[in-house]
Amino acid sequence: MTDGQIEELIAIPKLLPKRNWFCMREEFGYMRLDVSLESDSKYRFFLKGRCSLVNPVDFSAILTVKLPSGESLNLIRCNGHHFHRNTMEKELLGDVCHLHKATERYISKGGKPEGYAVEASSCL
Repeated sequence: MTDGQIEELIAIPKLLPKRNWFCMREEFGYMRLDVSLESDSKYRFFLKGRCSLVNPVDFSAILTVKLPSGESLNLIRCNGHHFHRNTMEKELLGDVCHLHKATERYISKGGKPEGYAVEASSCL
């Protein structure tokens, strides 16, 4: 998948379902949320979230697409405070909020598609 195709998927308009509540569940020390998003496209999108019960700045919010092939791909992942290493760049981000985005480079090299991250300007 190319960076252009990834950008096109991110740009597709998506809506939360028309309901005013979502069920969160406790799992392995985190509260988790999984919501199917509405979209007028051939792709299915999901918003996934988790937040630590012990440390509220330990969280993730993930935009995932299910491709027509059945494969799921995390397009964007927003993380709270923790260290992250961009393995291909041999770069360490400190204990900061950071944004992951799927890249053609990481996909083509067999890495985690959204393995590359940059420091976020803010997260809370």
